[in-house]
Amino acid sequence: MGKRGPAKKPTAQKIAEGNPGKKPLPKNEPKPELGIPEMPTHFTGEAKKEWDRVTVALAKTKVLSKDEWAAVANYCEIWERHWKCVDIYNAEGITVTSDRGDIKIHPAVTQASKDELAMLRFLCQFGLTPASRADVEAGAGLTEVEKNRAKLEEFLGGKKK
Repeated sequence: MGKRGPAKKPTAQKIAEGNPGKKPLPKNEPKPELGIPEMPTHFTGEAKKEWDRVTVALAKTKVLSKDEWAAVANYCEIWERHWKCVDIYNAEGITVTSDRGDIKIHPAVTQASKDELAMLRFLCQFGLTPASRADVEAGAGLTEVEKNRAKLEEFLGGKKK
């Protein structure tokens, strides 16, 4: 039986949100090296374009580590398959007629729908949807010194939030 309840938030996200639950944060959580992982060598076409786009976006938010290549690669492969399915059902129609004459949804439509859900899960995991980043403060990747400097400047009447 799987774990119950909502998935745990990463510690970095809890810190960025100000630890709203006020629960103790893990002390020995692994801290992978941030950065853009190497793109799989077999990527071409849409998967390659999406890899370049999404890894840059994730690197800017400081949530991508070099160890997360498999999750990003999986997302990019799903992205490419999704658009291949869209091309197929755009060319052939969203329904097909079976051998018995029944009209059914085209298998490419079904696969594209499954792919959309899988892509949404990835985007939410990495904070790439408006709802998933709504609770994260801008500047979550700032060092403690930079955060304290910003607080001091705000207190002294300098920069406003």
